Amino acid sequence: MTNAAIGAYIYVTLGKHWDPKRIRLSYSKTENVGTVREISHELVREAMHHFGAKPGLEITTIGQIPGKGIGLGSSSSTTVGIYHALAAHRGMDPSAEWLAEAACMVELTLLKHPGGKQDQYAAAFGGINHMTFNPKGRVTVKEINVPEEALKQMTHRFPLYYT
Repeated sequence: MTNAAIGAYIYVTLGKHWDPKRIRLSYSKTENVGTVREISHELVREAMHHFGAKPGLEITTIGQIPGKGIGLGSSSSTTVGIYHALAAHRGMDPSAEWLAEAACMVELTLLKHPGGKQDQYAAAFGGINHMTFNPKGRVTVKEINVPEEALKQMTHRFPLYYT
């Protein structure tokens, strides 16, 4: 299948919380909790739990589009962003494949959201790619190099409107 990521972003910042026994989470709501399991935001909660994150963190997510339920893969982008921030905080430089599979673990396995792996891989790899989904769950991603002029034409001919 061929997939093209759009130019709408979810930004995630992560830093130390002034109280090492608390977690502060800001998105469309604000949460201030003592344990990972107390977090209401299911994607953040499960990603932090799966990653082994502890209190003492402050996480903010800001999106150019709503965080879930609109069919643009924003929940997968959020999950990939959370994992990327958690990994970077620990000094790791995760691969796009690792980020995609971690997001799949949270969304598809732990939370049992319906769907396949397309959104997680699109969020982790970005750009325009050909993805092959193998029967045993492995995904192969090959970047498609599109000339700049063709990208401009695509953007002009396929506008997206949020209604």
